[in-house]
Amino acid sequence: YRLIYAIGRYPRNIQGMPRAFGTSLLLSELCLLWALSRPHFKVLLIKSMEDFIQLTFTGIMRQLEDNPMIRDDFGKLKPVKGKGHWNTTQLWLTNNFQMSGRSIMGKLLGFRPDIVLIDDAESDERMRISPSLLTENLKDTMYNHILPQLDEGCVCTMMGTLLSRRTFLYYMATTPEDEDPKLGFWNRVILGVEDSTSDDGLLWAGKFSAERCEELRVSLGPAAYAAQYMKIGRASCRERV
Repeated sequence: YRLIYAIGRYPRNIQGMPRAFGTSLLLSELCLLWALSRPHFKVLLIKSMEDFIQLTFTGIMRQLEDNPMIRDDFGKLKPVKGKGHWNTTQLWLTNNFQMSGRSIMGKLLGFRPDIVLIDDAESDERMRISPSLLTENLKDTMYNHILPQLDEGCVCTMMGTLLSRRTFLYYMATTPEDEDPKLGFWNRVILGVEDSTSDDGLLWAGKFSAERCEELRVSLGPAAYAAQYMKIGRASCRERV
């Protein structure tokens, strides 16, 4: 609920989230909600790899086409051939809602969104692309494409897990404003599975109980646990020395 509130309340959001916290699913559900309720709205979804984009789009398309309750309440939103877009990287529905999905490795020209969602754009567990290359592309995309659009009224939410202190997300989430004044315009929140503000000391006790957190800490090791489930990115070898 905090994340949903922040997306609606603040025009620029940075969210550092624990691994496996369902943020990709949440963003998918938000995009589906916008597709149903916000005609003429434009969404740009950016992920690290195109197959992650295709997976999200496939789920949304399946709901729009096969969910009988959606069909009954909102009618047929799938466009006829030649009247819109209906594929796993681009949607243009009959209500003029548009959604485009791009890999951080791809080009972002030719689409002017109302909102940009950047979801774990530096994460590829299969290591098909160098993490440093993903980071450089995200940095270039933010400075040369997204920030100019934000100045024209677009809004943006970037989220992911703080896997390393070398990532651009870690820089955006943790750098003090006096070091980079531009970050003062962003709402920045970093959440870990252990939350001292809650009654039980846990952010989501139903999924990450104290026993589960201890199991993860032991099996992964302190550094990986801190990077994936807490608020601390993994240090580089130079920083550890």
